[in-house]
Amino acid sequence: MRQLTLAAFLNGCRLRVNIHDSEKSQFTIPVTVVGLPPRASETLAHLSDLVFNYEASPFSFWITRRSDPQAFPLFDTRISSLPHAPVSAVIPNIPSTSLDGFPLVFEDRYLQVCIE
Repeated sequence: MRQLTLAAFLNGCRLRVNIHDSEKSQFTIPVTVVGLPPRASETLAHLSDLVFNYEASPFSFWITRRSDPQAFPLFDTRISSLPHAPVSAVIPNIPSTSLDGFPLVFEDRYLQVCIE
């Protein structure tokens, strides 16, 4: 498995999580094209109500509110936060509406471009 780099950027009430391979062997759209807002200063990050939490192994992360740390996370990839699998079919007799599990998947490509 490749080494991953994890970065979380706070900007006021917005949190951006960036997970990428440390070698930067994959193409990433430049920030100049995407037009992201500037990163917040450390002082502003500590004033934000959003808190980024993570565990290195097994890798997972979750977002909580500083104002209510005991509340359910706003976003959570920990296995303990997912429903017990398997989940029965939502539409009876249609197996594709059931879930066998909830793995957190990192693919080496999400977009494929073909030119003939």
